Amino acid sequence: MGSLGCDIYVAAIHVIYLGDPGRGRAAWVSAGAIAVAVRFLWDLRERVWFWVTIAIIVLLDVPLILLIPWPSEQLSYIALLPAGFLDFAFAYGAIRLVEKAIDKGS
Repeated sequence: MGSLGCDIYVAAIHVIYLGDPGRGRAAWVSAGAIAVAVRFLWDLRERVWFWVTIAIIVLLDVPLILLIPWPSEQLSYIALLPAGFLDFAFAYGAIRLVEKAIDKGS
C-alpha cells in the first residue's frame, strides 16, 4: 500500500497545484476511502489478488475524478463524504466479492 498511497498522494498534489482544487479534494477523499477499505481488510494483504483488486479499483476511480467537473469553491471535504462513503462501499464490496469468488473456486 505504501507505493500505491504515494502515487495517489503525488497525483492529488499535482491536481491541486495545477489549479484544480476541486479535483484534488475529490482525489483525497477517494484515496482515503480506498485506504480505509484496505485497512479494514488488511489481513488479506499477503494475497496477490487483493492488490490486483485494489489496483483495478484505483483505475476505476481515476476517470471519475478526472471526468466529473468538481467545483473548486463549493464542495468541502464534509460535502464530499457521501461520495467517499460510496467509494468505500464499492471498494470493500469489490474486495469481498473477489474473496468469495476465489474461495469458492479453491
